[in-house]
Amino acid sequence: MDRAELTDTVLFPFRAYLTEKTGISFEKNRQDNLKNAIATRLDALGMIDPKEYFSILNGGRGEYQEFNTLMDILTIRESFFFRHRAQFEALKRHCLPRILKIKGSKEPINVWSAGCANGEEAYSIAMVVRDLIPAETNSRKVLIWATDISADALIQAKKGEYSERAIRELEPSQVDRFFLKRGSRYFLKNEIKSMVHFEYFNLAQKHFPLETMPLWDLIFCRNVIIYFAEETAKRLLNNFFLSLADEGYFFPGYSETLRYLNNDFVSLESKGAFIYQKMLNKKESGINVAPWTETGKEKRFTLPRKRSSTSVLKTESTAGKGKTDMHSAIPKKKASDEKETGEGDTAQTDVDTILAVALKNADQGKTMEAAALIGDLIARDPLCEKAYFLLAMIYRNTGVTQLAIGYLKKAAYLNPKNPVVRLHLADVYREASENQNAAREYANVITLLENTKEQQTTFFSEGFSKEALMETARAHLQSIHNHHTQQ
Repeated sequence: MDRAELTDTVLFPFRAYLTEKTGISFEKNRQDNLKNAIATRLDALGMIDPKEYFSILNGGRGEYQEFNTLMDILTIRESFFFRHRAQFEALKRHCLPRILKIKGSKEPINVWSAGCANGEEAYSIAMVVRDLIPAETNSRKVLIWATDISADALIQAKKGEYSERAIRELEPSQVDRFFLKRGSRYFLKNEIKSMVHFEYFNLAQKHFPLETMPLWDLIFCRNVIIYFAEETAKRLLNNFFLSLADEGYFFPGYSETLRYLNNDFVSLESKGAFIYQKMLNKKESGINVAPWTETGKEKRFTLPRKRSSTSVLKTESTAGKGKTDMHSAIPKKKASDEKETGEGDTAQTDVDTILAVALKNADQGKTMEAAALIGDLIARDPLCEKAYFLLAMIYRNTGVTQLAIGYLKKAAYLNPKNPVVRLHLADVYREASENQNAAREYANVITLLENTKEQQTTFFSEGFSKEALMETARAHLQSIHNHHTQQ
């Protein structure tokens, strides 16, 4: 007897149940991941009827174990030590020293690694702590709490056993100091293992048990928020804010932004590290960036400078309906850009390769893998206009409109004279019914195109001239005006 086809109707109760239980959204492209995971478990259990499998998940015998097994398949756990090193540099040079300074010498430092996967992040934090607070001084108690929804991930994390790939970003001195090598595997020394406490925790729960939690000085939750539906993400960020001590720091992933999800945190950036701080008195004090003390001088986090390059993105016209063609939307770098930035062919080839792999993952419905790859690229080059643009296209195609707007605005900030980026931004604003913002951006597109010399049209889009793009912008702008007049 053949297994029942996993249609959208069959998948609906799975989607509803898992979203309610975990907060993870399985809309659009992510449904393929869910379908494959369920098919895998049906085959493993020798089941034919998906309804029988759902009855196990939803309160049947073995519910807890089967739920964990399914989540192990659905969630991505591949990581490595000191991933996005710029954030760990900010932790080491700014955040942790400031916390040590403002807290009493006998007060513990509390750190939460939320969504810790196989433990690389939590142990990397422990290494930074150990660099600043040597074990032999025993002068400060530090709690590092690492949590995940995957039981299998927690088991692996507690072992402290890793492949050579996982330690690829470590300095040889760090490997020698913190690991023992046995064959091809690397085992953490107890000095670091003993600093981290691993525990199951579901971030999707409506309220955190604040009465039993310490106030966290640092919360890391990287490449997790992008899994969640918008309302769950907003609730999670509010819970994190309530859980943080005043002046505590929140570290999201490089491909994640709090824009449109939470306005309570103060955003900070330093040398490619994007983090947030809880400042209860920010309105009264007028603080909008946090001061840092470095070598006796006041230093502030600042916004990244605009790139000197004015390369224009190459894209398909956005006049058509349906998904954006991300392949044609990858911006091309001109030879003059390489000269201006000092980048060679090798560096550019590496960027193009990463973008190509990210595109392939996105096309296959592997949105999280694509976003993580682009996040790594942004970590290396936070001024990479291409990366922000492609990330925006991925989120637009998966229906996460507000994140798409946020990343398009970043791309527009880096290159304000790029009419194609602004045309996409206008389109997404219109899709979100933000017609006033859309009208403004369409007007900006028209102005930029009118001021563009004829010979520059080759930098736009394959098969679409400057005039065609301008006509699209004017038509959409007129449509908005007509709609406003009719109301």
